[in-house]
Amino acid sequence: MSESSSDEPHSSRYISVPNALQLISKPFNGNPLELREFIPNVEATYLVAEPSDYSLLLKFVCAKIGGEAKTKLLSRTHLYTWKQVKAVLEENYSIRRTLDYYAHRAFTSKQGQAETISQWGVRMDTVCGDLQWAACIPMEDLAWTNGKR
Repeated sequence: MSESSSDEPHSSRYISVPNALQLISKPFNGNPLELREFIPNVEATYLVAEPSDYSLLLKFVCAKIGGEAKTKLLSRTHLYTWKQVKAVLEENYSIRRTLDYYAHRAFTSKQGQAETISQWGVRMDTVCGDLQWAACIPMEDLAWTNGKR
């Protein structure tokens, strides 16, 4: 009788750091619109990499950050985890608008005169993605952000 999947060695559930890094499709150079793609890709790499490799993985993730964003990271001395790096990136590059703003845009958007239905559909996909992103922000973070800005 074969062994059950729960009896597999713990390390077989993870992939190597080089393979995990393939989930990060492109580097982040400070474009706020690309941050929403970069962060989930990095978090996916952490889900599939061995936890004992996290410090090595962080070095490779930081190597995927360039331009002005890299300069901002280099000016910090306390970045030892992905959570800390992510906080710096979000603090400097995330587009922060309220849930109401995105909901209003979604509910009042109309197709433009010269806009095809497919162009409007793409625009609405972006608006709804923004709305979903804003809905995921914890309320404590919004309270802290509004007090600081």
